[in-house]
Amino acid sequence: MLDIAKTRLKSQLYLQDILNINLNKKYNVIISMFAVLNHLNDVKELAIAHSNLKSILKDEGKIIIDLHNP
Repeated sequence: MLDIAKTRLKSQLYLQDILNINLNKKYNVIISMFAVLNHLNDVKELAIAHSNLKSILKDEGKIIIDLHNP
């Protein structure tokens, strides 16, 4: 899926485990698409994911999360 997206976008795209993010840059906006957080197993993993996203977000940055909620 990333290979196709890379041909259509001029942005950098990363494939990483949200529970183990390893990026050395901070971002203004982080977009989590396709219900990524719905695949976490428990509240502890949700807290780790939240902390990891905050660690790579600039002070006034925004996180956009897409959740599937039937």
